[in-house]
Amino acid sequence: MFFPTSEKAGVQVLSRNYFIQQATTLLKFAKEIRDPTLAVRALDKAAELSEHAEEAPEAMDVMPLAPEAHPH
Repeated sequence: MFFPTSEKAGVQVLSRNYFIQQATTLLKFAKEIRDPTLAVRALDKAAELSEHAEEAPEAMDVMPLAPEAHPH
């Protein structure tokens, strides 16, 4: 599974697009759920992911560095 990340101060961080895509998927899923309790949980999680998206980096370079370009 691929998770779009960027490196920030040596720590990998998920990108804003990742959180937006996950929230969008949960919103679509919530519309289809017949169980109201589960639908509310999906909506709550989508809201939580939207908050994370606001804090996540906007863009990133997803191309890996060539082996000789990695810092040692």
